[in-house]
Amino acid sequence: MAVIVVLFMSTILLLYLLWTPQGGVDFAGLIGRRGRTASLPEAKGLIQAGFAVSGNGSGSFTRSEDTDGDIQEAAMAELEGFLAQSYVESASISREQYELAMSGWPSVRISYDAELPFSAFCAICSPESALSIRDDVMMKTLSFSEAAADSVFVTDAEGNTQRFVFGEARDSVELLLSQFGDDSVPCYAAKDLLGHGDAMLALTGESGLRRISASNESADSDFGTDAARGIFGDTFSFVRRMVDSFGNITYMYGYGDKNLYLYTDGGTAYSASEEGALQTGFAEDLDTALGFAAVCGGLSEDEWGGMRLTGYSESGSRIKTRVFEFSQTAGGRAVFGAKGPALRITVTGGSVTELAREGLKYSAGSADELRQTISPANVIANNSHHIYNVLHGSVLAAASDEAFEYAAGETESLTLGYFADPLQGGAELIPCWVLRSRSGVRFYFDLYEGTPLGYSD
Repeated sequence: MAVIVVLFMSTILLLYLLWTPQGGVDFAGLIGRRGRTASLPEAKGLIQAGFAVSGNGSGSFTRSEDTDGDIQEAAMAELEGFLAQSYVESASISREQYELAMSGWPSVRISYDAELPFSAFCAICSPESALSIRDDVMMKTLSFSEAAADSVFVTDAEGNTQRFVFGEARDSVELLLSQFGDDSVPCYAAKDLLGHGDAMLALTGESGLRRISASNESADSDFGTDAARGIFGDTFSFVRRMVDSFGNITYMYGYGDKNLYLYTDGGTAYSASEEGALQTGFAEDLDTALGFAAVCGGLSEDEWGGMRLTGYSESGSRIKTRVFEFSQTAGGRAVFGAKGPALRITVTGGSVTELAREGLKYSAGSADELRQTISPANVIANNSHHIYNVLHGSVLAAASDEAFEYAAGETESLTLGYFADPLQGGAELIPCWVLRSRSGVRFYFDLYEGTPLGYSD
């Protein structure tokens, strides 16, 4: 009898060791065992330009939203061409030097939604490149100018620019200018239209974007079970399922070691108490995040094709915590909401510790007849007090001149997008101007009326 008990306890201990999480989810194993067809996208396809600005060398500029991605694709190809050469040097240049290179010679600058490590961006563009790019340079804008055809310019969110000089000149600007299509419109620096600020703003505009009805992703009756099975895998039989009085569902493994929450308003969240202890890089953690999302609800290839990376942050010294934010798109334009991005994943030490998902189902459909939009300059001017109060955390009214100057100077960019206005069982996607402040807060204003719709950090 004693032998049987010992064997039984040994078996239980062995199963516990096999089932206890050791640094994350076995993506390939889970997909294979369950016969899932979850798609793992390439990182390159998820990094898309927010907009691009071209200069003709005489102080005039045009702007494109690049909804088809042609400018972005050409820019990555040009950077890959530079990375295949010998790397000479890099140096900081002043804001005045950068502006002269952009305005005094033909130029193209591509602005991204997320500020990324330039070394990681280079690795994604050219995985085979042997060049070592500094890890401390962040990229919000990638620029090319005929003032220095042997160089690329990398500008961070604070406006600091690094010039990277390579071995040979390339015809990058000429090639990129050829990618600007019919959607390009004249644009001007905010200081030329409003007296303050560096954001490049279109003077006027027309659009056929219309409101779109959307339903919650989790309205699918199988969504919750699929997500739980994808995350917990073989341990699913040992997961507790709890439903509160509001109908929210919690799946819990162990003593809160792993938790999956399915909310009645359509949101999904995941948390794990155990952090990883690996020294990982950006590319590794991005792959980990994408792999986890692939088994958590199984995003299809089409769904990934409608996603793009719109936010990124990192913290920590030796062991990094990286947060990746992905937004859905409609007609090539990002969809934002007051509740946050469609997908936010936190990776610490190589393991996923948090996930928040606010996915929607919708069909973009066809556009309406063109209508006049409110101009970007008027969006800033008419809403300067709102912008000032939100960014200052104050409800006290500032002087009109103070609020106006502050709002114009704090505006980093205005782009076209959609705001997901929550409704029972889903949302209505409202065409909007997305104003991003230098501090990273996004404001959403009705595209045609200019009225505030919401904001998000």
